[in-house]
Amino acid sequence: MKEIAAAVDVSVMTVSNVINGRDHLVGEETRRRVAAAIDELGYRPSAAARALRSSRTFSIGFVVLYDERKFLGDPFIAALADGLCAQLAELGYSLTIQGVFTDELSEATAFRRMETDGLCLLLSGSQPTKYNLHTLLKSLRQPIVVFQESVETTEPDMCAVRQDDRAGGRFLAEHVMARGARSILMVVPRVEWPAISERVAGAREAVAASHGVTMTLLAADSEKDADVQRALSGYLDAGHTPDAVLAANDQMAIAAYAVLSARGLTPPNEVMLTGFNRFDFWRYFQPRITTVASPAEQLGSRAADALCQRIDEGEFADNDIVLPVELIQGETT
Repeated sequence: MKEIAAAVDVSVMTVSNVINGRDHLVGEETRRRVAAAIDELGYRPSAAARALRSSRTFSIGFVVLYDERKFLGDPFIAALADGLCAQLAELGYSLTIQGVFTDELSEATAFRRMETDGLCLLLSGSQPTKYNLHTLLKSLRQPIVVFQESVETTEPDMCAVRQDDRAGGRFLAEHVMARGARSILMVVPRVEWPAISERVAGAREAVAASHGVTMTLLAADSEKDADVQRALSGYLDAGHTPDAVLAANDQMAIAAYAVLSARGLTPPNEVMLTGFNRFDFWRYFQPRITTVASPAEQLGSRAADALCQRIDEGEFADNDIVLPVELIQGETT
């Protein structure tokens, strides 16, 4: 900063004001001259020096509780990470991502070394597992954002950022019932994701409000094609033919479509079919599957904003941030 100040003939404090975005303390012409000198001299902020001066690491951790190694292959997790990383970069923070097996939770580097200013978490597993996790999180004394589930209002240093999955499940059930469905099969993965539990709850609410409609839950061993197709084939082999299949997400809906069409139950004429999320790959499958659009990237960016605002101001402005979802009419209903 001294070199930049000397090159532009301003004080070191003026250079510091420009670097740290305190533009109201610097004239526009001076700001442009300092910015030009920074580019010309190749100045880069030292994260280590900033951390020593501010007692911050300028790093955020993103921990995913997921019992498969390739967790970034999940489109929802990848979209969350994309939105989170992009917004944190705008705010001057880096992002550390770690996937953690449920039984290795307490050994996660993000929890043991505490080299972050805050944490974002995406959790799966049973309620007892998550209860134990929340107990661990309280002991960390760091601001925390959890994705896709609510938090207790008595936890002031924790914020939930989620999409309205319950409304999405309700939209889909109401949609197929309006088109004549009286028996609904909902296909979900066996792992307990809070978002999918909310989708199931929303669909059940819609069915409960109707007359003469039944809903069955079918759990596949995982979201992989083979597991979804094995579970659905077994259900059909038992002599059941639903009017509509609600898949927990679009990739599971695509796997279900292959089974249904192979048995002459091609959507939408014989059996209706829906998915959830509408990520990029959705547009490349024909016919277009009726689905619900997820604002996953926006969830990531909103989490970054909420966490950095908490770090700067000492508290979360809102402990429960819920983004709306949208029903997308496709060709399978």
